[in-house]
Amino acid sequence: MLNEELLARNLPDVLKFKNGKPVLSQDDWYKRRKEIEKLLTNEIFGNEPSASYLVEGKEVRYHENAFCGKGIFKEIEIRIIGENFYYAYPCYMALPKQNPNPPSFLYLSFASMFYGAEFECMPVEEIIDQGYGLISFYYQEIVPDIFDYFNNGICSSFARNPHNGWGKIAMWAWGASRVMDYLQTAEDIDKKAVAVMGMSRLGKTALWAGAMDERFSAVIAVDSGAGGAALYRGKTGEGIEELVKPERFPYWFCGNFKKYAGKHETLPVDSHFLLSMAAPRPLYICSAKDDDWSDPKSEFLGAYGTSKTYELLGMPGLVTEDAYPSPGACLHDGTIGYHMRYGTHGLNRDDWNNIIQFRNKIGTT
Repeated sequence: MLNEELLARNLPDVLKFKNGKPVLSQDDWYKRRKEIEKLLTNEIFGNEPSASYLVEGKEVRYHENAFCGKGIFKEIEIRIIGENFYYAYPCYMALPKQNPNPPSFLYLSFASMFYGAEFECMPVEEIIDQGYGLISFYYQEIVPDIFDYFNNGICSSFARNPHNGWGKIAMWAWGASRVMDYLQTAEDIDKKAVAVMGMSRLGKTALWAGAMDERFSAVIAVDSGAGGAALYRGKTGEGIEELVKPERFPYWFCGNFKKYAGKHETLPVDSHFLLSMAAPRPLYICSAKDDDWSDPKSEFLGAYGTSKTYELLGMPGLVTEDAYPSPGACLHDGTIGYHMRYGTHGLNRDDWNNIIQFRNKIGTT
């Protein structure tokens, strides 16, 4: 059934070179991966500018008995120092005392995280109780989520090509990688076990951050929809034409993306190309039953269509019956994990608990 569903959507082949030759080995895959990266940057997310800079972190707050004494809380100022620019923004760390150097989540947040505050249904204590660290930054500290002619935030420091220059998803992903730069120097986390995670537009961002920065040990996207895990071809709800309307979110992407509005079939990639960029690292996709705008069926098929890339690399992809999963189902037996919960667009404790269960099962590195 599922293979027939994929065939009906007439997807481009992720395991076929641009010249039509098949991808048959791991060495072939890494060559093909470079082709895919070029397609995704030039046609969807945009190319980040070439620049040299130094990244450092400055601890500005520290609480050694946070979360009822169970954890440590830090606020770190991420400083990016270039030849002709300087940029800084805060990130926040909640670390479990009972598990020194823990595996962690780098969560791209819709809100600032202040000590003692709980936000967005983020169960901070439950996360640290299970031995994980939580690192977070507010995405609009990188660049504001509005159309501003790319004149504010980090993008104001660089010239931008309006055709294939980076959109704001790529800028937010760049900000995640600069946090990762700092984490390479941190002594209180396992730097080889940092998963990047986001929800909705930040689920798209997490997927792009994981695609472009292989230091992330796992990639997790919740309700990421079009531009994320959901296949463009055959998708219901939000599609390219809705995303790129002037009054909506064209600034998330490069200018070239607009030419595919209403012409999904001409896009040389689909979501399984983006998801395959995570291979061979663990990949986790979350959907919600009533999230019609994101289209859970297309998110699931995106994950399913990515399996053959993992299998080529000698790893199980999405292990599933030959059917769409029922709400409440958790598929945790492969290197690609998936669950569909009841409810609408968002992120809740069920999502977090399922994601943690997957990381516990698959391993954190």
